[in-house]
Amino acid sequence: MMWPTDTLILWHGTDTNSATAIKNSRVRRITQRPGMKMQTWDFGAGFYTTTHRDKAVAWAQTRAYVSGRSGIPMLVRFEVPVQEFTNLEKLAFGDGGPGADLYWSFVAACRSGAAYHNPVKGWTFPAVVGPVSASIGPVLSQRTLVPDVDQISFHHPHGISFINKFPRQVETP
Repeated sequence: MMWPTDTLILWHGTDTNSATAIKNSRVRRITQRPGMKMQTWDFGAGFYTTTHRDKAVAWAQTRAYVSGRSGIPMLVRFEVPVQEFTNLEKLAFGDGGPGADLYWSFVAACRSGAAYHNPVKGWTFPAVVGPVSASIGPVLSQRTLVPDVDQISFHHPHGISFINKFPRQVETP
């Protein structure tokens, strides 16, 4: 089967200030900041996107509400050539069902603060692709997913420089 398009559209939901910075400057590596709860990041600190615009809208609304900085939800749209994304070194999870122990152990480790994207420690995943966990906190006893949603996160300098190569547009939801 042929891929339906040559371009992968990735969406990032955020607030006005962050969207403007991403458009006018570049994506910066996301690290844990005061007030941020790493227990909600499935794949650890990184720059998160999705192929689902509606999910990015929901994330933008949450981000705008929580940030209090600008209060206006915004979307950043990236156009990534499929061939380049295919060639990017990444960790990919196709399934996150209850029996997907590798996925759930990775999410638990990342949420606990393990340095899975630290090249100094030997973990070099520029990007991670997979489903979105609906489980909350570092202990994932229920193993449930947000239905029909994916996430593509970019980590350490190689992943961040990858996403920065591509055109981006800012729009309101």
